Amino acid sequence: MYVGIDLGTSGVKVAAVDADGRLVAKVSAPYSLDTPHPGWAEQDPERWWDATVEAVQRLAGEVDASRVQAIGLSGQMHTLVLLDESGRPTRPAISWADTRTEDQVRRFHELVPRETLVDVLGNPPATGFTAPSLMWVKEHDARAYRSAAKVCLVKDYVRLRLTGAWATDPSDASATLLFDTFRREWSDEVLDALELDGALLPPVRESGDVAGELIPEAAASLGLPRGTPVMTGAGDQAAAATGCGLVDPGPMLVTLGSGGQVFTPLASPKADAELRVHLFCHATPHRWHLQGAVQNVGVALDWVRRTLNWSWEELYGRAAEVPAGAGGVTFLPYLTGERTPYMDPRARAAWSGLALSHGPAHMARAAIEGAACAVADAVVACIEAGGEPDRIALTGGGAEHALPRQILADVLDRPLGRAHVQDASAMGAAVLAGAPTPSFRSTESEAPGPDGDAHRAAWLRQRDVYAALRDVRTAPR
Repeated sequence: MYVGIDLGTSGVKVAAVDADGRLVAKVSAPYSLDTPHPGWAEQDPERWWDATVEAVQRLAGEVDASRVQAIGLSGQMHTLVLLDESGRPTRPAISWADTRTEDQVRRFHELVPRETLVDVLGNPPATGFTAPSLMWVKEHDARAYRSAAKVCLVKDYVRLRLTGAWATDPSDASATLLFDTFRREWSDEVLDALELDGALLPPVRESGDVAGELIPEAAASLGLPRGTPVMTGAGDQAAAATGCGLVDPGPMLVTLGSGGQVFTPLASPKADAELRVHLFCHATPHRWHLQGAVQNVGVALDWVRRTLNWSWEELYGRAAEVPAGAGGVTFLPYLTGERTPYMDPRARAAWSGLALSHGPAHMARAAIEGAACAVADAVVACIEAGGEPDRIALTGGGAEHALPRQILADVLDRPLGRAHVQDASAMGAAVLAGAPTPSFRSTESEAPGPDGDAHRAAWLRQRDVYAALRDVRTAPR
């Protein structure tokens, strides 16, 4: 039996998978995200550990823990954890959702040549990435920076607690903006340009390598056998693709969750010359992937739901009562800025086109259309950068609802499938621990329907509204 631990933004999921690749049990435990100032998003790493202990203890109570052969890890990407010599955090972790680093991102562009962004990093700088966050700490929290001995990513911190082994993998490393994604090693060129200390960075091992063994005190806390091998693991998107069997080029996987992720495997590294999408290392050696990142999908819809004081059932039910196009109402979902394709941390949300004839149901319909259209923007950018996929499959909680699936199929004017694996990141972590790699399978879920013209018109209108408001929000105050 193999255990996969996935450390997300709002909680941890743990899955037990048998030697035939069947899910035996899964549990989860939540933790919170702190926002002490506007634009800030932080977490106490101790919460990740406490939630992991709680979840694994519950899992161990449901399965024969003595049969666990290995543990794999997956985690939210980019989030910066700084540790002192004894392994204690020197400050709260800065989340991928944090947008405080606009000045650092601007300076990143000034200090690192564009050709390096394309040909070494393969990535556009963005707020929430590890390097700008590390720059911010050096400049604004010098005591925390001076006392730091190690940089960790989220899964790496928990593995350090499990094994005492400090390491990371290429998928997480390539999402720091400090890693040569093509050569799969830390970039001295970028570290020197940013004047950051490369000694803080961990050794890089492949995702399926054994990083260490479960130490006695961790084993006692979790209820698992001491000495159990613990793998290096992977960033959550590479792990999710692994859990779905998406390793080789061909299919595209679109995750509809709190954010949206578009995953396109590559046999060789190829960056987007326009820097709209990301190039990361896959969890498999000699594989890479393009990733379109949408910050506001479920996050935006949850805000709309709470603002309207509705349940999820009411949100989707009332929205379905309104014809496609929401009567001309448009919703920009960019509550926390946006990455693909705009790379615009100052993008903001808005409803437009409202009239006296419109009501809350129109606003709900426009919000669901807006979130789906934002994902469509990322899909198109990935296709333009990486080529046509032979099929597109959906996964994530948002894919459980028919309306966003239909809107996305209409906007893209192509059939969409559903990936068979749910809780894919935890499953992928278990695969990295030794569970069988599944074959990528999807079933056709949604085909373009009669509302295609109306949904595509709404998509074009959303792009026009974004362009029109861009100058308004960036005007001097």
